[in-house]
Amino acid sequence: MQGLLCNGPSSIYVFVHTEKDIRYWKVTDVELVGGEKNPSHASALAVEATSYALLQSLMMKDETYASTIAKWLTEQRNYGGGFRSTQLLKTYRLLEELSNPCTHFKLEVTIQSKMEYLDSHFEYNNTILPEDQSLGLIGWHDLRSRRKREVVKTEADRTIYYTVCTWREDEIELNEIKSGMAVVDISLLSGFEPDTTHLEKLKNGVDKYIDQYELKDGKVLLYLDMVRVKKECVVFAANQVVPVGLVQPATATLYDFYNPSVKCTVTYSAPEHSVLVSTLCHTDVCECAEGPCPHIEHILSPQLNSFSRIDFACYSPVVDYAFKVQLLGINHTAYFEKYVVNITQPILNSRNEAGLGHGAIRHFLNRRSCPLKLRLGSEFLIMGKEGKTRDHHQMIQYVLDSKTWIEEIPSDDQCLLSKYRNACKAVNDFIQSFETNGCKG
Repeated sequence: MQGLLCNGPSSIYVFVHTEKDIRYWKVTDVELVGGEKNPSHASALAVEATSYALLQSLMMKDETYASTIAKWLTEQRNYGGGFRSTQLLKTYRLLEELSNPCTHFKLEVTIQSKMEYLDSHFEYNNTILPEDQSLGLIGWHDLRSRRKREVVKTEADRTIYYTVCTWREDEIELNEIKSGMAVVDISLLSGFEPDTTHLEKLKNGVDKYIDQYELKDGKVLLYLDMVRVKKECVVFAANQVVPVGLVQPATATLYDFYNPSVKCTVTYSAPEHSVLVSTLCHTDVCECAEGPCPHIEHILSPQLNSFSRIDFACYSPVVDYAFKVQLLGINHTAYFEKYVVNITQPILNSRNEAGLGHGAIRHFLNRRSCPLKLRLGSEFLIMGKEGKTRDHHQMIQYVLDSKTWIEEIPSDDQCLLSKYRNACKAVNDFIQSFETNGCKG
C-alpha cells in the first residue's frame, strides 16, 4: 500500500510493510530537508506515519488490524521507556485514555519544581567559561547546546510540587456514586517520597482539603469526602531521596471508594527538560541512561557456566564491544559514577572505535542510584552495547546497564589458588577464543 504525506511545501510517500504479525508505514528512503539527504529524519517520520495509521484503525474499530500496528509501535520505545517521536508519545497516551475512559470523573496531575543552575560552559577547545545563573520555574534547556550544566545541590533542587485536581461531569447520575467518598491513587515518580508535613496540613487545616491520606509501596492515596462539579485542586511536596538518571512517567487514578469501576486514570511526568531529567548528551546525540541496573557476574557463581559468556555476547543481548580493563579511578557527578579504566586487552571493538588499542583510557558510567560498586585496581571483563556519546576529550563513553556483562577477574596470584584455578582458565579461554574467532568460535 502506498500513501502520500503532505508536510508544508513538499510531499513524501509512505509504504506499508507487513512482517509476520506487525505492520508499519515506511517513508521513502531519501528525505529532502533543505535540499540534503537526511536518513535519520525518515525514521521519525515512519513512526509518526504509523501512529496516524493506528489512530485511524481505532476510529474504524478494526482491532485486529490495529493490534499489528500497535505491536510495532511498542517496539519503537527507547530503552528505559521513552519515545523518540512526540506523535508516538501522544498516541501512547491516547491509547491509555481509551482503555481508561474518564466518563464521569476527571483528574489532572501536574508537577512544578524550582532550581538553581551552576552553569559551566565547556567549549570543545577545553576553554572553560563559568557562569552563575539563577532560574525560576523550570524553563528552557537546549539539549543541542555544547555545554554541561551541573545543579547546585540544595534541598530546594530536590523538591517537586504535585498539583492534583479533581472534578466530575455535571450530568453524572447520583446512583453512580453511592457514598460520595473518592480516592486519588498516585504512583510517585521514581526516587521520590511525599512531604508528610504538607499532607498533614491538607488533612488537619481549617479548610480540610482531604479526609485522610495513606502512604504505601511508592504511592500516595488521598481520600476525598466527594468529587464536586467544580474543579478543586490540592498541592503537596515530594522530595527526591534517590537520584534517578531519567525520571519515567507515572500514573494516577481517581475512583469511587465503593464503586471502583467509576474511575479516571491519567499519566503524568516530570517537567520537560527539568533538573530531574538527566541524559548523556554530545552535540545533537543524547543517550538514555535509565532502566534496570547492571550487576557483577561473580566468577565462582554456580549460575556461571562455560556457555554463559558466549550466550550473552552472541545470542542475547548480543554485544558491540568486549574489553578487559583495569579500574584506575572513580569520579562522581550529580547522577553518575564515572569509572576511569585502562583497556588492558581490546577483545572486540565497537564500530565507532575500530582502532582502539591496548592502553587506551575510557569512561564507563553507572547511575548513582544503582548499587553497583567496582573495586579500584581490579581487572574486569566488560561487554556491552556501543556508546553513543563522548566525554570532554571527545572519546566514546559507555553506559553500564542490565545489558552489560561485568565480571571481576581474579589477580594472577589468586588464579594460582585451587579455588580459582578452573574459573580463571575458563574466563581466559573465553577471552582468547572470542578475540580470535568472535561468535564463530
